[in-house]
Amino acid sequence: PIELPASLKTLEIDSAAPALRDAYLLNYRFNLGNGDFGWQGVGARHTAYFNAIPSGPSDFQVQARVGDGSFPHANHTTASLRIVRAPRWYETTWSVLAAVALLAFIMTIYQRFMSRRARARELELKQLVDRRTFELREALAQVEANARVDTLTGIPNRKHMEEQLAAVWNMA
Repeated sequence: PIELPASLKTLEIDSAAPALRDAYLLNYRFNLGNGDFGWQGVGARHTAYFNAIPSGPSDFQVQARVGDGSFPHANHTTASLRIVRAPRWYETTWSVLAAVALLAFIMTIYQRFMSRRARARELELKQLVDRRTFELREALAQVEANARVDTLTGIPNRKHMEEQLAAVWNMA
């Protein structure tokens, strides 16, 4: 096999004519990747150009026919070449695992941030409820005090007298 570096951008493969007789009538087709991408007919051009080669092993295959006849069966009279391209850094198993770990770390940090934010908001709301409850109790005490005293004269009213009478009666 031919080993290619990961940084390879383009690849050009020339093939030879299978016969010199009637070479002007030859038509070619190429395939890369064990038939995964399909055969590409290129006419009389016997050079294959590739802009992107998948990482890992691939089989480059070429077939030729004379004239308008049919191409031979894929298993017969097919020239092939094994090409192995090294993976780029982001195509390696370690980089995928590192990306997953980084994503998990970011999600954990985000979850902790949101949890702390929710706890701070909960504490803030609890303090607000406590303060409002205290204010309501003071207002209720003031309303109850105003209900026992005449606002014009400032002396205790009948309700205050009845409460005091009930309290003294219970003590007796």
